[in-house]
Amino acid sequence: MNGFLYWWLKLYVATCRRAIAEELARLGAHVWMCARTSEDLEKCLAEYASATWSGSIHGSVFAMSPW
Repeated sequence: MNGFLYWWLKLYVATCRRAIAEELARLGAHVWMCARTSEDLEKCLAEYASATWSGSIHGSVFAMSPW
């Protein structure tokens, strides 16, 4: 797989996951996200901190290998 296609696909999948997490939280679900670094996790959770939906989003840092 060429480099451009790999990064485009990776971005697309990440965007879809984020949209799914947001929609589930809007519907009242409690969503748990994971990130590779604590900085990434804190950045993501900070964006959701001001949200007014009924669900909640929490997270953990996991040592994940790239696909």
